[in-house]
Formats: sequence, C-alpha cells, structure tokens
Amino acid sequence: MRPIFAISAAASLMMAGAAFAQTPAQSTPAAKPTDAPAASATAPSVAVSDAELKKFANLSRDVKGIMDKHQPNITGAADAAAKAKAESAMSGELQVAVTDAGFTVQRYNEIAQAMQKDPSLFTRMQQLAAGGQPATSSSQ
Repeated sequence: MRPIFAISAAASLMMAGAAFAQTPAQSTPAAKPTDAPAASATAPSVAVSDAELKKFANLSRDVKGIMDKHQPNITGAADAAAKAKAESAMSGELQVAVTDAGFTVQRYNEIAQAMQKDPSLFTRMQQLAAGGQPATSSSQ
C-alpha cells in the first residue's frame, strides 16, 4: 500500500495552498514531509500531455476530497491499529479513484513529482483546469 500513500502526499503538494484557479501556488515546501524518499531526486523530466494534465487536475480534486473525508478518522484514531485501518480505507478509495480516472498509481505519482520540480507544469495544469490554454504547450 505504500504507493497509495504517495498519492496522498502528492495530493497534499498539489492542493497545499488553495484551489487551482485561486492562487499561483508555485512553491509547496511546507507540505513535503511525507513524500517518496529518493524518487524525486532521481526522476527525469516527465512529458505530460494537456489531456493528461486536465485529467490530473480533476483527479487531484477528487483525491483531496477523499483525503479530507478520511483525515478526521486518521488523526482521531485511538491507537495504531485504528489509524492503520483508517489509512487503509483511504488508500483503497484513492486507488479506485486513480484507476477510475484512467491513471496508474505510478503515472499519477510521476506527474505529481514532475510538478514538484517544475512550477511551469503546475501553472500549465492550473490554466488548463480553468478552461484556458497554457501559455507554452509542450504536450506530446
């Protein structure tokens, strides 16, 4: 289940500041404590199409909703077993949302990590999510 927790870390990074069209949240270092260890240091630049970015934006909203729904149960868990059960429930729901959106967990995480490294990719996603065209489109 470790990859699913990377989804929640990625979603935290994507949604750290505000909703997509509200603020240009280019830097999200405060939300980084749970992201994947060495993957972000070695991952090469990832090509992401405009269509993928639109799907990613919609999925990120769903992921945030799932996380928000489960967070009270996780933080309010009476013991480690209850916390693990709540995290497992959240992970299962996250995995379903990701696959239903047409992504693999790995691809979702690749895009999220690419956005952490490349603020222009995040900006491009914001523009697409708001219904506009990206200023510079490097889609494939």
